[in-house]
Amino acid sequence: MEIFIKKNSENKIWLGFHISHGLVILDRSIGGSESDEGYLFFKCSDWSIYKETDVWEKPNYTYVIPYLNSLDKDKIKSAQEDAINKLNHYVDKIKDMHFELLKIIHNNYLIKKGLEPQSITKSNKKFRESVCWECKTTVDNSEDYECLACRWIICSNCGACKQHGCN
Repeated sequence: MEIFIKKNSENKIWLGFHISHGLVILDRSIGGSESDEGYLFFKCSDWSIYKETDVWEKPNYTYVIPYLNSLDKDKIKSAQEDAINKLNHYVDKIKDMHFELLKIIHNNYLIKKGLEPQSITKSNKKFRESVCWECKTTVDNSEDYECLACRWIICSNCGACKQHGCN
């Protein structure tokens, strides 16, 4: 079970079990996945993203290792293999997963500001680094995506792009 501790730590993710959603992942490498408004989790069953506005603790959420240890002995091996497969899939597809997560974070920000949702894209321009005007987090286009409408770097912490919104 050391693989769970290692991969969770290396990738800044939390893999656990939710009583309704099954195996879930909270990606803590994207600041906007945890906010005052809730947490954005991936459901490992279909890789959809849902927002948890309640506290994420027992009995609703259990870290993967105690969850596996709570199972009947005849179910542990297959459940552990399934959890490892889900974890490896997530890590292998982490850039795609971050894209989907950031799209939601950005559009939640725009909607909260009364603006229309927008698409995002990976930059193909030369390296740019700046600071988010909204939350003062460092942004750069080698790691972060850009808003397709205004071409500003999207903050992965708060979801902001161009100050006063994109046109």
